[in-house]
Parts: sequence; structure tokens; C-alpha cells
Amino acid sequence: MENHSEDADNRPGMVENGRVANGARTLRIQPLTAADEQRLSALVGEVGWGVAPGRLNAMLTVGKGFGHFLDETLITSSILFPYGRELAFLGMVIVHPLWQRKGLGSAIVKKCLELAEELGVNRVGLLATDAGYPLYRSLGFETVERVHRYIGKPKRITRGRGGHVGIHIRPLGETDWTELISMDQEVTGVLRKETYMAFVKTVTTAIVARDGQGQLLGYAMASEVGDMLIIGPLHATATEVATELALHLTQSALGQVRIDVPAGQTEWMRVLLALGLEEVHVSPMMLYGGQGLPGQRTWMFGIMDAALG
Repeated sequence: MENHSEDADNRPGMVENGRVANGARTLRIQPLTAADEQRLSALVGEVGWGVAPGRLNAMLTVGKGFGHFLDETLITSSILFPYGRELAFLGMVIVHPLWQRKGLGSAIVKKCLELAEELGVNRVGLLATDAGYPLYRSLGFETVERVHRYIGKPKRITRGRGGHVGIHIRPLGETDWTELISMDQEVTGVLRKETYMAFVKTVTTAIVARDGQGQLLGYAMASEVGDMLIIGPLHATATEVATELALHLTQSALGQVRIDVPAGQTEWMRVLLALGLEEVHVSPMMLYGGQGLPGQRTWMFGIMDAALG
């Protein structure tokens, strides 16, 4: 790529056939790699998204992304996370604020949909932002579920020693991984082992819940983004288990806590309200090429990540 300086004469103009109308500079769609982490970080900063340390590198490592480059500057991004042929998730769809409404978002999403087709993926899911929803609708995505975002400063809960009888919480260990991946596959309907191996390196805390006989009842992870603790994933066989996992994660939190909850978890949402969190937003979970999401989603109390599903 050639190196050009950014100045007033190079402000965005009309885009046609990849060429900027107000100059000779050319937009090119290229694959994203781990080497583009800093460029992607700069683009994320332009739209004000908060991302856990190391998370972008993990996404670029396990995902297959594309972006529009203007010389050395990344001005769009979109990353596909294939989970076998049954499902892929689409995330990190970003267009630099100065380059929006020029058709670039549509082009970069279509690039990922073309890749999904090449890979033989049956369905592509995503969690839509308000700004992105009209675009996804125009491309054929349909809303199949909604995700409720809860944020708040957790109340301090007085609990008996050891918490809920029969539910034992401890840090995630190496011996837990086989069962954790198996449970995630049951919950989501797809195998996400590679994603977890990269994702866990970016979290602050990872815990599991077992019963008295050692049976896995659930697990949860949490990441610090600024002064906020973001819980996800949180998978559990019952609301009581999810509550114990959440209490373990939140009772030492110094700032606010966030969790993104599938719409079917109405009882769990009441628990979150009682813990001091409030619903602040509802986002459509959308799907391209299918009628519904796979898996035992009644065990999903918090999604892994807005980009990863």
C-alpha cells in the first residue's frame, strides 16, 4: 500500500467502483489478519465501542474478516466466525463515521456472506445495532430472537456460608474444559472449542458450578472493559445455578456490571432486577438463511459476546 497523509483535501467524497471521487485514492477490500489489530482498534475507537484487552486479537485469530482500506487506514470491518456448517456469527461490522451512507457497510457484509456460502455454512447470525438493523433487513436477515442488555451496580447480598446448598463454585481448571465445551455445544448447537481457547485468554475471571457429585451445572466468564465488568458467557442448567455464578462474579465488582440476556429468560431478568441491574437496551438477534437458532438455548443466561453470539 502507498502511504498518503490525511488532510482536508482528502475528506471522503462519493465512492464509485472502489475509487474516491475527490481524488485518486482507491478503496480496497482486503482480508483482515492479526497484523491489523491496531488498525481495527483505531476503527473501534472511532465508534466508541468498548472491547476487552486482547479481544480484538482473539477475534482476528479465530474469525475470517474483511475491511475497506484507504491507503494504510482501515475504514470498515466485518468478521465472520464460522462454527461448522450449521452456523456462523457475524460481528465487528463497523464503518468509520466519516464514511457512512456510501454503501460500504453493505459491501463488507456481503463479502462475509459470500465467504459463508463458500464455506457451506447454512445460517449466519448476528446481534444488530440500531444503526445496522435497516442494512441487515435489506440484505435478507430476519429477527429470530431479542437480547436484553442489563447494566447496574450490583447490590451487596448477604448469603449463608457456601451459598446455595448443593451448588459449588470454583475457578475454571484444565480438567473442566472437556465438559465445558460439551455443554456449550449442547446450549448453542455448534462446536466453539477454538473460539473458547482464544476467548478465555481475554477474560478476567472464569468459574464453574458443580453439584455434590461433581456434575457440571454451569459456568461463567467475565471481562473488564474500563470500569465495567461484562459477564458472558453464562450457561447454566437452572436459574438458581445462574444466580450463584452471577453472585460470585459480581459481589466484588467495583463498578457497574453488564450482561446480555436472551429474551426467553424472563425469570432470570427478574433476578437481575432484584440484584440491582436495569434493562437499558433490547437488540434484535438476526439470522440469514434459516428459521431459528440451534441448541438448548434455555440454558443460555448470558451470551458470550455481542460479536461471537
